[in-house]
Amino acid sequence: MTHLLTWTVALYRLALHVYPAAFRRAFGAELVRDMELASEERWRADGWPGLVGLWGRTLADLAVSAPAQWARAGWPVSSWLIGAAIVATVVVAWRVYRVAWRMVHTGGDHEIAVLLVAVSAVLLVVVCTLTFTTWIVRPHRPRHR
Repeated sequence: MTHLLTWTVALYRLALHVYPAAFRRAFGAELVRDMELASEERWRADGWPGLVGLWGRTLADLAVSAPAQWARAGWPVSSWLIGAAIVATVVVAWRVYRVAWRMVHTGGDHEIAVLLVAVSAVLLVVVCTLTFTTWIVRPHRPRHR
């Protein structure tokens, strides 16, 4: 049991890296301690289902609060939009590839399957190029020393 809770807290420490460094410095130790206490409590009360439920709530909180903390820290919304575009493009390309794979192995039209894979590859290249270009030319804040 203790070994499991040690791993849970270690994974949580790793998950905290989705937050800005200043936020982690200010609140990281307190958040880790809260996770230690919550993990112990959930394990004693419900065992595995309790830990799984705790992690479900924790991941949902990370998904909502991390972007809010990055926005508060000054990371531009455009960076989040670029990240969302990359994720969406990879998901679409993967689904297109799976459809093409099924077509080839179920006796479908091979030319259409090749066309689908080629289109998804081009889409990935275009989005990656636009992302890289946007990231390079984005306005930079001056760093205070």
